[in-house]
Amino acid sequence: MCGRFNSIASGADFAKTFDASLIGEQLAPNFNVAPTAEIYALISKHVERTNNLELSVFNWGLVPS
Repeated sequence: MCGRFNSIASGADFAKTFDASLIGEQLAPNFNVAPTAEIYALISKHVERTNNLELSVFNWGLVPS
């Protein structure tokens, strides 16, 4: 896994764009995100017929099977 990307938007910007609640820490802008780095990810939680989105921080990478 050698792909890289940049992540310069703030967590607040992502949360506003996707109408999600921000959970956890804010990440600094990163112009060279490599595998194993922390990134934002959206989590969909279905509660009582509503679709609630949460934005949280995860480690990006591959878990071998």
